[in-house]
Amino acid sequence: MAVEEKRTLTRKAHALHIIQEKYTPILRTLQEGSQCHEILEHLMTRGSITPMEAVKDYNCYRLSARIADLREKGVEIETEKIPLKHSYYAKYWLKGAHNGEEENDI
Repeated sequence: MAVEEKRTLTRKAHALHIIQEKYTPILRTLQEGSQCHEILEHLMTRGSITPMEAVKDYNCYRLSARIADLREKGVEIETEKIPLKHSYYAKYWLKGAHNGEEENDI
């Protein structure tokens, strides 16, 4: 493995550790199995979430409402609007987790 690849993996591991350290206490306050719990856990482990993933994985049709609920609890979530032909959809990730790399690469 090249030195640069090791550095990238080390940075990703460090970012994941910081995110888990910061948000695990909040995750513990949420009812296990609730949509907020599942979505925060998803963000912590997979990096980002879209409305399509929320519907498919968690039967959550109001992801933006669950994101608002998590923000009220102190979770720092960033949003990117992804353009479609005549509208857009949102992609959400935890602040500090998104660094321009592919999804699920934290």
